[in-house]
Amino acid sequence: KNIWARGCGRDGLLLYSGVTDPHSDHMAITIEKCRLDWNGRCGMAWSGGQDVTATDSYFNSNAIGYVRSDAAAGLDMENEGPEFAPVKQGYFDRCTFAYNHDFGVISDCASSCSRVQNTGTYVFTDCIIVGSETGNALYPNAPSMKFVRCQIYGATSNAFNGAKCLPPNETCCLYDTLAGTHFDACYFSDAYNGEFISVNLRRLFESNHMGEGYF
Repeated sequence: KNIWARGCGRDGLLLYSGVTDPHSDHMAITIEKCRLDWNGRCGMAWSGGQDVTATDSYFNSNAIGYVRSDAAAGLDMENEGPEFAPVKQGYFDRCTFAYNHDFGVISDCASSCSRVQNTGTYVFTDCIIVGSETGNALYPNAPSMKFVRCQIYGATSNAFNGAKCLPPNETCCLYDTLAGTHFDACYFSDAYNGEFISVNLRRLFESNHMGEGYF
């Protein structure tokens, strides 16, 4: 509670639990009124363990300085392999993820059947997710991600398809529509605080002398 992690070479906060950790299923970690800003990789990286709740916290402006590495995000969460515990049951209330180099929020596990089975079930409520000139606001490519009354500014790509089979052998089939990315009463826009997030949109606006409210 009330922690400011700023200027770390990698992540402001790293959550990790190995598959053999007896407490990995119920870590019961609570993050409240924290600022995880201006770090070299991510505001928060979550690669192992279940049951995390964040409220009224900020994950902004990460990986935009001289020190930068992937995933370059406000929040990056997915199971990283068989030695890591599942990354599930995440709840984010009234949090802000803004102006990070590549992603505001990313969960990208769909390249592996094992990672799909061990990643997901995240709920974002009343959050603000903002992209940057170089990156997406949101990349929700994991099962059962739900966004409720969230404001999303900038690009959203690779929402998870709950009815799919994964390559190469297509033996990992979900066919679970509840696993698809879900948006409930969310607001989407290409502009935040009166400015276009995308450089290309900003140039289009300026070159055509469009008035406010065009989009």
